[in-house]
Amino acid sequence: MPTDRGRRIPGVEALARTAIRLHPRPAAPTVRDSHLGGPLFWPAGEPWPHCGTEHVDDDGKPREAALVAGAQFFRRDFPSLPFSGPLTFSCPDCDADQRLLLSLHHRVPRPPVHLSR
Repeated sequence: MPTDRGRRIPGVEALARTAIRLHPRPAAPTVRDSHLGGPLFWPAGEPWPHCGTEHVDDDGKPREAALVAGAQFFRRDFPSLPFSGPLTFSCPDCDADQRLLLSLHHRVPRPPVHLSR
């Protein structure tokens, strides 16, 4: 349902953008579904991405940190979602937008970016 709440705050109207409101519900998504979290549709021969920065576990030993599934959106489920542009890491001819997250914190925030076709 569209609203005009930004009109009440001077200058905010210029920052308005179209948004897609998600309504996540408990489910058992498959790799072929759009979802938050859950399994991703991933090529069998492609290694799972890891953060390139060294991390230390609870014992003080260095270890690699694998990225975790954040979201997967298929174009067929979100036809109005921009699959290319300044705020997305995907490409205009891709069928899926996948977001991977790091479950650990860096001292200096730096979001990892992994692009795949």
